[in-house]
Amino acid sequence: MKKGQTTIFIIIAIVIVAVIVFFIIYNNSNPDDISTLSFKKQTEIIDNQVRDCFEELHKEAINTVSLQGGYFYEPLSMYLKNDLNSIPFYYFGELEYIPEIILIQEQIALYIDSKKNNCFELIDTDIVEYDYSYSLSNISISEGNINIINNLNLILTQDNSTNIIDFSDSTINIKSKLYGINSLASYIAFSYDINKESVCISCIQEIAIDYELIVEFDDSLNNMLIVTIYDIKEENYPRFYNFALSATKDLEEINMLPVENNINYENDPSDFELNFNVSSFNEQ
Repeated sequence: MKKGQTTIFIIIAIVIVAVIVFFIIYNNSNPDDISTLSFKKQTEIIDNQVRDCFEELHKEAINTVSLQGGYFYEPLSMYLKNDLNSIPFYYFGELEYIPEIILIQEQIALYIDSKKNNCFELIDTDIVEYDYSYSLSNISISEGNINIINNLNLILTQDNSTNIIDFSDSTINIKSKLYGINSLASYIAFSYDINKESVCISCIQEIAIDYELIVEFDDSLNNMLIVTIYDIKEENYPRFYNFALSATKDLEEINMLPVENNINYENDPSDFELNFNVSSFNEQ
């Protein structure tokens, strides 16, 4: 009888261990399945997913706007355009409009607004329903940082229960030298004007070194310079900032034919075409 009881206990222990192992394997094989979780836990997971998505979206917005010289929508000046990017002229025979920090902040906020639905698509509407109230993000560019507050209330509903996530309760801080980069770009454009359409490269490089930046000039197009400012720190956003300078407004003097030298930041300048801004930014 004692041996029989021992055998039964062993069998029961084996069954319990097998059940535990089964649940561990099942949960690990379905890490994204949140349908069996409580609504509170589902809300926490969705909260984290959407916040992470917006943080990546913020970095994407900063990079894209900077690649386009401070713009998301059409620049307020003449600009070069290809299928992917626009590069504005800060000087086109004369000084053009140079984006100020307040405009760049607005352009970043508009980019985020245009892509925000990508983050909402992470929510499985078969599990929870959602709605939201939203206004443009608050963007603050300062020396060394970009602070972003999402003005977003996400409303999740399941059966007769509702949870509201307030995303404005926290500030996202992104390391950035965009403030200094924009100042350096402005300095280069004003110097180009003051020095009668010439550039003191060594002078500019000295300033760039103090900011831990690199400035490159591409002169492969006649009467035109494409300027790229690099941030040498990989953890900072943006890494690249572009704008153009032209010594003439005469389109016949600007050679847009393919050239042998390629600029080393994603786009060959020979791929660009010259565009006129035919409408003001407020009309976009």
